[in-house]
Amino acid sequence: MLKRENETVEFKKSTRELPEAMKSISGLLNKHGRVTIYFGVKNDGTPIKLDLTDSTFRDVSRAVYESIEPKISPFITSDYVDGVEVIKLSYQGNNQPYSCKGVYYIRTADENRPMSQQELLAMFQKKHYEDSWEKDISEHPIDDANENDLLNFYENATKANRLEMTKYEKNDLLRMLSLTDGNMLNNAGFYLFGKECKLELKMAVYATKEKINFIDLKSYKGNIYRLVNEAIKYIFEHINWKVEIGKQKREEIPEIPEKAIREIVVNSFAHAKYSDSTTIEINIYPNEIEIVNPGSFPENYSPNDFINKRMSSMKRNPIILDVLFRSKDVEKSGTGFSRMNELCNAFGIKWRYEKIDDGFKFVFIRNNVTNIVTDNVTNNLSEEENKVMSFIVSKPKIKVKEIADALNMSERTIQRIIKSLINLGLVKRIGTKGGYWEVLK
Repeated sequence: MLKRENETVEFKKSTRELPEAMKSISGLLNKHGRVTIYFGVKNDGTPIKLDLTDSTFRDVSRAVYESIEPKISPFITSDYVDGVEVIKLSYQGNNQPYSCKGVYYIRTADENRPMSQQELLAMFQKKHYEDSWEKDISEHPIDDANENDLLNFYENATKANRLEMTKYEKNDLLRMLSLTDGNMLNNAGFYLFGKECKLELKMAVYATKEKINFIDLKSYKGNIYRLVNEAIKYIFEHINWKVEIGKQKREEIPEIPEKAIREIVVNSFAHAKYSDSTTIEINIYPNEIEIVNPGSFPENYSPNDFINKRMSSMKRNPIILDVLFRSKDVEKSGTGFSRMNELCNAFGIKWRYEKIDDGFKFVFIRNNVTNIVTDNVTNNLSEEENKVMSFIVSKPKIKVKEIADALNMSERTIQRIIKSLINLGLVKRIGTKGGYWEVLK
């Protein structure tokens, strides 16, 4: 006897229930992208002996052809349940939305109900958002994939238990990840691991909350896998860390949760719209950290919709997202924004989302540095002291020589200014060589 019906499997006593079965095909494909229907089975999974002929199978096939749009070609075969012959119809498809005789259905519990106008619009928007460019063949053969990046990915993914591959082999790994077409890389494979991929990552630390005077500026070109690591590393190097000594070990705690930063950075790469001119930006100001994404967010939605409404993920680049998920850098299930929000709430960190002309940006608000360069404290400092203070706030690991070079002052002058800031109780030095500045007020 078959198991009971579930969200993708349905039983029909006979082909007299074909009209309702067609609604189920629409509803289940729109909900899950797959459907299996048995004709000749009761609701409890008990088979019923039917008089099956070639005409019976043709009736099922004709009903599907005449009812479902866009057209599908399901497998319609005979199967045996407890020795009794039944009809099994099965199909997988991602060309949503599917209609039954002009009506679009969605599965809710064990019912197929017509979709509302809002639900249908959302599904069309999702279809438009999720591009198929990833599977298009690139101009690059498999040998153009970077061996070191692939091996590093393999080690991370197997360690995270998100890749079942006992031995590394480049070509097998690429095929398993759906990054090839024959002997060529597809677009996803090239942008993820290509040796010649020239995506751009621009990163900067600014002295004030204005995008004018920068303390540090770096630019990298490469593939997605390499740039993701560079972006995360850069942010971690330029935020504040607090040291706590526990009972068993010394622990460094960042001002913004590490996992929240990883989630947003990786999502920026996973959901970007790619071309030869794609650029991801990381901008670090004394009061906030800004991650700029060159790709629109799903129309009429914002991160809060996925947090508050528990909406399923809309994946612009599902293959790229799957690969980054396997290396344990991002959540694939659509819970990424919710997880980020929970972590920020626990740390008391606020964030915001902004649409811009060529994409959108995600901003973390820096609690422990927001007021230092803008509040009353700065009114009591000289212009030179304010400038040095801004550098220390923005880049806690900055060296005296780096500040001196940036401000075109002597190292002795910078040391004198820092001593003044220490005497005012604004900063203190933690450690010597390899240490950092801790902001006290």
